[in-house]
Amino acid sequence: AIATSSSTDICVSATVTVVASGTTGSYQWQSSTDNSTWGDISGETNDTLVILVNTDTYFRAKASCTNDAFSNSIFFDVTSPALPIGTGDVL
Repeated sequence: AIATSSSTDICVSATVTVVASGTTGSYQWQSSTDNSTWGDISGETNDTLVILVNTDTYFRAKASCTNDAFSNSIFFDVTSPALPIGTGDVL
């Protein structure tokens, strides 16, 4: 399976879409904070994952047919928005 997303540099609380393709069978989306230890995302078993992201996170799809196969991982780099410029009086 191949995982793709249009943008991977995002702001806090952004909703992202990741699409798995290239295989048939069932999917199980997984997430990781270190690209090493993975956990299933409960209920996310479609070929498209739409999820709210608040911290730097990797996602991948586990495709199951006869044997399990894993997609490439997609990393979302979350940045806090810049602080607004003050509107107070200039001294």
